[in-house]
Amino acid sequence: MSSTPASATATKSYRSTSVTWSAQCLVLELKAFRRLTVAAGASTTVRIELGRDALAFSDVAMQWMLEPGTVVISAGNSSNLLKSGKLVVS
Repeated sequence: MSSTPASATATKSYRSTSVTWSAQCLVLELKAFRRLTVAAGASTTVRIELGRDALAFSDVAMQWMLEPGTVVISAGNSSNLLKSGKLVVS
């Protein structure tokens, strides 16, 4: 009797630069990830919470800040296979 092996994968969450911010940030910055094992052919739902710290950035004076603007949050198991949504910070 044979079984299909499970494989390990990681779901990653990224924050993209907001064009309205006063400081330049990385275009795509890894903010969180969760490693899991999924059986071949199966799917699962993964929840990753991003708090205020995940949206903040360091300004030119090296102070952490969070400016109003649009932030793109992306998630997926590879940085070239992401699904994205926009978050408005006010």
